[in-house]
Amino acid sequence: MLKKIVLLLFILLVYVVKAQNNFSGKVTYTKAIIANSEKVGEAKYVSYVNAMNEILRNIPYVLEFNKEASYFYHIKPMASDLNKKMVSKAELLGKGKNQFYTNLQTNTTVEEVNRGSEKLLVSYPKYNFKLTTETKSIGGYKCYKATSQEVVEFSKIKKGYQDKVNDIVVWYTNEVPVSFGPLSVAGLPGLVLEMQYGSTVYTATKIEFKKKNVAIQEIPEGKIISKKEYDTQMVKSLSDAFGDF
Repeated sequence: MLKKIVLLLFILLVYVVKAQNNFSGKVTYTKAIIANSEKVGEAKYVSYVNAMNEILRNIPYVLEFNKEASYFYHIKPMASDLNKKMVSKAELLGKGKNQFYTNLQTNTTVEEVNRGSEKLLVSYPKYNFKLTTETKSIGGYKCYKATSQEVVEFSKIKKGYQDKVNDIVVWYTNEVPVSFGPLSVAGLPGLVLEMQYGSTVYTATKIEFKKKNVAIQEIPEGKIISKKEYDTQMVKSLSDAFGDF
C-alpha cells in the first residue's frame, strides 16, 4: 500500500513539474494616455488626449510567453489616409511601436528597430525594480506594485542637454509564475498585468493559457547594440538634423 502511495505521489510530482515547464499563454493589453492633471483645463490638450485614446482602443498589444521566453508586439490597425499620422503618433506613445524579445536562458531582452533600410536589435539592461507590499485586483488576480525608472542620460551624450527620466510602475501577479510584461520588462516574480511607462499605461484585458508548451518567436538575426549606444546615435542624428533640442 505504501509503495502505491509513493508511486502515485511520484507520478503527481512529475505531472506538476511537466505542467510548470509547459506553462505558456498570451496576454492582450490596451494602451492609453494618462492625462496630465495640470493640463486637464486646456481644451486643446483634452481634445488631443481623447483623440489619441480613441485610436489606441483599436490597437491591441500582445505578449506571448512560455517559461523561458516572451514576444511583445502590437497589431497594426487599418488606417485611412486622413488618420495615418495620428495612428503613427499613437503607436509611438509609451514606446510600443516595435517588437520586443526576451529570453531568460540567455538573459537577453532586445527591441527590434527598423531605421530606414537598416534593422537594429537594441539590447536593454534589466530594470532595477523596487518591490512593495501594495496590492490591487486586476482581472480577478491579486497584483503587487513595483516601481523603477528608465533614464536616458542626454547630459552625458551632449553638453547642455537634460536627462530624460521615465517613471515605471508595474502591477504583477505571482498567481501566474512567469517573469514577463510589456515592452522590455522582465525578471519580476510574476506576470505583469498593468504597466505605466511615463504618461502611458498598458492594461491587460485578456489572458489565455495553453495546455502545451508553445514556441515563442525567436530573436531575429541582426546587428545588436546596447541601449546606451542607440541613445547616443539617436541624439547625434537629431542634433545633426535639427540642432539643439
